[in-house]
Amino acid sequence: PRVPDPKSNYDEASDLVQVKSTLVLCPPHIVDQWAKEITTHTKLSVFSVKTIRQHRQLSYSSLGTYDVVIIPHS
Repeated sequence: PRVPDPKSNYDEASDLVQVKSTLVLCPPHIVDQWAKEITTHTKLSVFSVKTIRQHRQLSYSSLGTYDVVIIPHS
């Protein structure tokens, strides 16, 4: 398990990290489509994970900087 970044919105009492991001899980072949549709039709910031390496490099603090995070799930 990853240790939360001390600069994040970690709530020690509840053991939760508060982020503003919405997580979208979708099939790998439509990750780019979701990202394109969200950026085309909204002003939300989007981060999409396309590889396992990117997924492993994510941190709580980086997730909190985007409005939408898209992760493939099969």
